[in-house]
Amino acid sequence: MVVLTSKETKPSVAEFYAGKSVFITGGTGFLGKVFIEKLLYSCPDIVNIYMLIREKKGLSVSERIKQFLDDPLFTRLKDKRPADLEKIVLIPGDITAPDLGITAANEKMLIEKVSVIIHSAATVKFNEPLPTAWKINVEGTRMMLALSRRMKRIEVFIHISTAYTNTNREVVDEILYPAPADIDQVYQYVKEGISEEDTEKILNGRPNTYTFTKALTEHLVAENQAYVPTIIVRPSVVAAIKDEPLKGWLGNWFGATGLTVFTAKGLNRVIYGHSNYIVDLIPVDYVANLVIAAGAKSNTSSELKVYNCCSSSCNPVKIGTLMSMFADDAIKQKSYAMPLPGWYIFTKYKWLVLLLTFLFQVIPAYITDLSRHLVGKSPRYIKLQSLVNQTRSSIDFFTSHSWVMKADRVRELYASLSPADKYLFPCDPVNINWTQYLQDYCWGVRNFLEKKTGNSKNANDLSVGDFYAGKSVFVTGGTGFLGKVYLEKLLYSCHKLDKIYVLVREKKGVNGSKRVEELFTNPVFKRLKASNPESIKKVVPIIGDVTLPKLGLNQKDEETLIDKVSVVYHAAATIKFNEPLPVAMNINFEGTQKVLELSKRLKNIEALIYISTAFAHTSRNVLLETVYPSPAEVDDVYKFIEEYGHDAQETKKFLNEQPSTYTFTKSLTEAYVAKNRGHVPTVILRPSVVTSSKDEPLKGWLDNWYGGTALLQNAGRGWNRFALGNNDAPLDLIPVDYVSNMSIVAGARAKKSSDIQVYNCTTSGENPIKWGDAHKYFNREMVARGKNELPCPYVIYLKSKPLMNISTFIFQTTPAQIADLWLKITGRQPKYMETLSKVIKIRNSYEFFTSNSWVMKAERARELCSSLSPEDKEEFPCDVAQILWSEYIRNYCRGILKYITPSKNDKSVR
Repeated sequence: MVVLTSKETKPSVAEFYAGKSVFITGGTGFLGKVFIEKLLYSCPDIVNIYMLIREKKGLSVSERIKQFLDDPLFTRLKDKRPADLEKIVLIPGDITAPDLGITAANEKMLIEKVSVIIHSAATVKFNEPLPTAWKINVEGTRMMLALSRRMKRIEVFIHISTAYTNTNREVVDEILYPAPADIDQVYQYVKEGISEEDTEKILNGRPNTYTFTKALTEHLVAENQAYVPTIIVRPSVVAAIKDEPLKGWLGNWFGATGLTVFTAKGLNRVIYGHSNYIVDLIPVDYVANLVIAAGAKSNTSSELKVYNCCSSSCNPVKIGTLMSMFADDAIKQKSYAMPLPGWYIFTKYKWLVLLLTFLFQVIPAYITDLSRHLVGKSPRYIKLQSLVNQTRSSIDFFTSHSWVMKADRVRELYASLSPADKYLFPCDPVNINWTQYLQDYCWGVRNFLEKKTGNSKNANDLSVGDFYAGKSVFVTGGTGFLGKVYLEKLLYSCHKLDKIYVLVREKKGVNGSKRVEELFTNPVFKRLKASNPESIKKVVPIIGDVTLPKLGLNQKDEETLIDKVSVVYHAAATIKFNEPLPVAMNINFEGTQKVLELSKRLKNIEALIYISTAFAHTSRNVLLETVYPSPAEVDDVYKFIEEYGHDAQETKKFLNEQPSTYTFTKSLTEAYVAKNRGHVPTVILRPSVVTSSKDEPLKGWLDNWYGGTALLQNAGRGWNRFALGNNDAPLDLIPVDYVSNMSIVAGARAKKSSDIQVYNCTTSGENPIKWGDAHKYFNREMVARGKNELPCPYVIYLKSKPLMNISTFIFQTTPAQIADLWLKITGRQPKYMETLSKVIKIRNSYEFFTSNSWVMKAERARELCSSLSPEDKEEFPCDVAQILWSEYIRNYCRGILKYITPSKNDKSVR
């Protein structure tokens, strides 16, 4: 028991927080959870903790807080003082939204009641596009600072930075260093749009956008000291809890954990760096303790306080020691994945890293997968190697450098604490016994990251593949572009599923079985037929048609579906923009009605995945992942059809702000599904412009000219020079394999909520590409392969339609007419005007989409991807931040040349 003496007159840390309220951002993250638990437990007289949290339409506030508090981290609070958990007050908002997305009432409450701000929210992804990192890390902090200056009771603003804001210095002191760039200039770059190549230049030696934006943000925070006492805390590599509330607890695979575990399990054999380099680990509870203690002592100085929450200068541990401890634990626990788990090497040569990776990781992975295939198991080690290399590459810079982060001010703060506070808030890194700590760290990885708790698993505990094991899926639109990839991926990666029932129209002379047989001749099924040809027998054709009553099903097939099917994937639709409204309604709306009614009758239904489109709500500049009101009453639509039928002009007036019958009927159907889904766990998935596959089953594969394909191809050929729109506007492309993966994952997680789940499968909100950049990358590849039919392909986007038409006439139509005239004179068949007319017709059909731009938010989709296990992330990649556009567009172009317009003499794309 700790006893306070009469000499200790200064208020304790807990006394400082007594009667006060704290506002926290990033509270649901790894650090944030520990902040909240520690404040509630060790500062029992705190009034409230207000937690900024992104509002999730699919989860109520009560469901979100329950999910948050289900973490074992909160066990001791639940056991000893459960009522204190009620002090957590959720503040719906978003660090990227204007004014943080906080309502006026909540803002007033914060201004009146908050005394301490802990700003931890940030994107910690190293490969985040600069505009995204800027918006979250810089602009989000700017808004938090502005709010803090309006708070009536504010006593301290604590900003969580990173020890790696100054990687250009071998020794980092607890001071503010010069910014890596002029913050106003960076803002202009971001505002005007910045390419991947230019981003590398502006980083000014920083290894990634995370450390760069964090360094800039420190200067914004420093300016706040003139208004509010301000603290900057710089943690290094945040790792598992050392002491409390749970030894070894950790909440993610970030930092050193991922690569260390991969190495310990024998999946990684080579590390870029030296075994004697320091790995600056700091336990997460030490970070929380320092932040809380520093906040309590903030009134002792009028100067900006910077604390390096690091261990390298006073109690260093080497990366070789870390790897050795984890490898020894893997051997002891027999938890390794490959033979010789303790065998790995360090090297400072990048070329040697690549060579040894190929020899000792890639080749063994291929051999292991081959042996798994021979005994009827699904291959997995090559895929794991991709994840290993991605993880290693992301931290190569940090393993290949070593820094000394001075922590003198941290140690002085700890020394100034009373004995009671030293006991309650340990934060001096000197007190870490690395041997004991690393043993607890290993235990934590096994028990909090790897271990499946409990004997029974619900849908959220299961891997994606295990969710589908033994289940049957009903698919509509299975013969289409999306459908093919969905079928292939289900069969390849969910090999334990029972059956896939595919709705197919019987065509004259070709029965359903023959149609399915022909389907599997497509090259997209090549890897499946090579690795597991027997799986194709799991596909069962169901003769029917979404336009027919009851889907045209016979009684036997209907009974089979009702008894057997657990997941329904509904992708059948007409995607023609100019489809007559009665036809579009029959297919898109009424077809979905029938699929929904069938889903309600299925005995084992666990998920209905409805494939909509991100362009169902084009009247909104920013599209959120929520259900929007219907564009019209269904009865009014049928009254219109009864009166005007196929009349195109009247239809255009009736659609109002909708650009086509396709988007109109999709929007109408979304609202209907949301309202009438009943007990069926339902997912609405909204892909944007679906394009060629990014990775699998074949890089660049596609089989149609829809979306942006024809536009890009015509421009790359040199035939289209002008378009209506803005060169800098975002083009929202999404690879077809990412849509397929998201569909499969969302289906596996559909039962987690009683509310409908909407996912925008889009890129403009997370990893945008401009029209101009897309053309640049595409044209470059076309020219490199000699596929441009006219010289110097380029596209100029114009905001004026008359100017576009005039430019087209002068620089395209006139030359084409002259060329055709010459062909006539020389006795040949004219061709240029015919080709140009087709090109212009295609261009004009997409005019609405090229002349408008949207930001499609995909936060829920990203959270879904982030929630997956490392194995599922590798098996079902769907995080759009991983798309490198220059590489993807190059493969997209190659895919068009190879799979849509192949030439017998073209060896360049084989």
